[in-house]
Amino acid sequence: MSSPSAGPPLEVIADDGSTLALYDVVDGCHADLAEVMASLHRLAFPDHLFAADEILDDAARPSRRDHLVAHQWLLTRDGEPVGYSLADTNLRRRVAPIHFLAVEPTARSITVGGVGIGGWFLHDSLRQYEADAGEPGLGCVAETPRYKLPIFHRHGWRVFDVPYREPIHGWRWPVDGLDTRDVALIWLPPDAGPHRGSEADAARAAAAAFLLDKYRVDPSVDWVHELVNGEAGLS
Repeated sequence: MSSPSAGPPLEVIADDGSTLALYDVVDGCHADLAEVMASLHRLAFPDHLFAADEILDDAARPSRRDHLVAHQWLLTRDGEPVGYSLADTNLRRRVAPIHFLAVEPTARSITVGGVGIGGWFLHDSLRQYEADAGEPGLGCVAETPRYKLPIFHRHGWRVFDVPYREPIHGWRWPVDGLDTRDVALIWLPPDAGPHRGSEADAARAAAAAFLLDKYRVDPSVDWVHELVNGEAGLS
């Protein structure tokens, strides 16, 4: 998934002969597709509607932001939108957090090189991280309700053995309150050669990427401090 920037989208031919195209809706590029992506998000994640406004805002912002490289991938099949992914490269933590990903039910049977489109879409974030950072890093990370774990297990993801909690209101918690819910923090290790760091390193980096960098929760909060353990001081 190297970023198409202002140029043409990345195109791949699916096993059924259809054309899949990926548009990175950031940097003011493909701004006409931002509302399409926001609409897909509202349908896929009705309990995370606060993120739709950020999709629209991010479409006009630079993708490179201090230690983050933000990506908003819109997936089309023969010109029709069928999915999207919000996946950053976090250079400070050396992980690629996937914040949201969804594929329309009618497109889920599509394969690319024998791999289901959802797994192909998920796994490609590893290559995006390496393209941005120039090294494999610690892999992709995500938060997910535990009932969805079988989907990720099929594609090689592992569950970190930590008591992770997601702020229900996301980055709006200072206004709406720091209510949380128990979810799984998961990991797809890199497959492009050796990488530095253990699973424990990856777990701390993953927790920090979400709780400190995305949600901006105070690292002195007891349960947050326990999860990030040393990552808070990284700059």
